[in-house]
This record gives sequence, structure tokens and C-alpha cells, in this order.
Amino acid sequence: KHGLDPEEVEDSFFEAGARVERAKYGRHVLWTQTAVGAYILVVFEYRRGIATIITARRMTIRERRHYWRR
Repeated sequence: KHGLDPEEVEDSFFEAGARVERAKYGRHVLWTQTAVGAYILVVFEYRRGIATIITARRMTIRERRHYWRR
């Protein structure tokens, strides 16, 4: 999605430094840096032990600043 490799997005859930925040409507946001150095934002739902990815994209500069501050 949005030019990202699906495997790269799935692997990003296990990266050191990955951060998860709750969002609206029962969704979550994953803020992380991939193994190749791309900063990505992943919106997903977590139900019955399974994470379903809604969308994934590269972070904007503003979002990167938010990621670095936390």
C-alpha cells in the first residue's frame, strides 16, 4: 500500500523502537522505522489476536518529529 512492500510493513511490527498508539474507532497506529531505514506509519485493527492492516505509508516530516519525541 502506498508504494511499500507488504512484507516490509508486516516485519515493521517487530522492529526495535516501534511504538503503538490507540486511535479512533478501535484502531491502532504503529510508528516505526523499517530495517532499510524508512519511517512508516501503519494503521491497523487488532481483534482476536490478529492484526489487520488498514493502511501503511511513509511518515511526513511532522510525523517523524512526533516519532522522535516519544
